[in-house]
Amino acid sequence: APPAPAEAPAAEPAPAARAGRSRSRRRAVVAGVAAVAVAGAAFGATQVLGGDDERPAAKPPRAAAADPGCVRVWNLTDSPDAAALRAKVARFDGAYARVSRVDPLPGTLMQPGSCALTLYQPDTDTHMTLIAGVKDQIGYVDATTYPRAAQLGWPKSQAEANVTVGDNGELRAIRR
Repeated sequence: APPAPAEAPAAEPAPAARAGRSRSRRRAVVAGVAAVAVAGAAFGATQVLGGDDERPAAKPPRAAAADPGCVRVWNLTDSPDAAALRAKVARFDGAYARVSRVDPLPGTLMQPGSCALTLYQPDTDTHMTLIAGVKDQIGYVDATTYPRAAQLGWPKSQAEANVTVGDNGELRAIRR
């Protein structure tokens, strides 16, 4: 039998071809490392910012500071009606309370920049809306049953409150 042909030694690639393959490998490694880094950064961002199912509960918006003029009107109006409202509000022990300047409710005699006192008692799910700045009325008026008063909203957490109600019905601004 004729002898098997001898295998020819593998030809050594030219130096330029070796350098080209080496650069291609380095590029592939660098691209792979960059892809892993980008994926890791994206994963980290979703963990910090909150992933799909693991988002932390959004913090309720903080209420603006209590308007001192609205607090003053509430605390200093001296009339039998004002005293009766303060006694009524004093029963909102532990309620969240907020005073703020509001736009007039449509269909009312409210003046622009009226003061609203909104209260919410979470344990009884009770709310109350009082407004100062109703034409020809001194002090606050109970507007809880006004058809559009609900659009003023009421504070549903301590973060949304900006005043506390004293046991005599006086308001005290919350300092943050």
